[in-house]
Amino acid sequence: MRLACLDQLSAKRAQSDIIGFLLVIALAIVIVSLTYFWAGPMLQRAQDEQAVQELREQMYGLCSAVKAVANEQGAISIQFKIPKGYLALSQTNDTSTTPNTIVYKGVFSLANPPPRKLLIGYGVSQSDLASKTPADISMARWPGAAPLGEEPCFLIEQGSTEFYLHFRHLSVSNGTWTECYRIRLVSGEQAAAGAGQRTINLVWKGENVTTNVGGCNRLTEQIIEFSIK
Repeated sequence: MRLACLDQLSAKRAQSDIIGFLLVIALAIVIVSLTYFWAGPMLQRAQDEQAVQELREQMYGLCSAVKAVANEQGAISIQFKIPKGYLALSQTNDTSTTPNTIVYKGVFSLANPPPRKLLIGYGVSQSDLASKTPADISMARWPGAAPLGEEPCFLIEQGSTEFYLHFRHLSVSNGTWTECYRIRLVSGEQAAAGAGQRTINLVWKGENVTTNVGGCNRLTEQIIEFSIK
């Protein structure tokens, strides 16, 4: 009888240990789930903020690389990481951009998506920047527009997240003669790519001179082939 009681007591203790262990596991699962529920979006937001900052720096580098190829009349290959979305050379005129523009578009979870801002270039007021399209800004073609300065490219960032890197005309005028210069991008074998570690190849293809075009008595263009793989 005594042994039976001891066996029952041992069995109850074992059951209590198992129940206690299961309660600890359940509590741990609840804590992990709550942590993931609350901290997960914050972690994703932090990762996306970092990814956008890296994209911003890469777009700065891409502008510098294109200018270097035009100045040196050579070729450069650069690495470009696309975390999500796509990067493409735009060669069509639409409501958001113009030809001769490298466009990046992706969707990120940002705490405070930035308003449209000019990262490279100057001479555009904040009100014009907010109300005009990148296409308008690139050509400065609305009444009273200020010149964009002597920077051959300008870079716009907007939303969460789009980048527009446009190469525009530069002009010098003495009142009777207007001399214009531009870097012109042309498509290589592949001019668009999605997410991944990519290589952008920039190759100088020659110089083109035309007369009496777009308000320029003479337009000199450095032709750069853009391809991404």
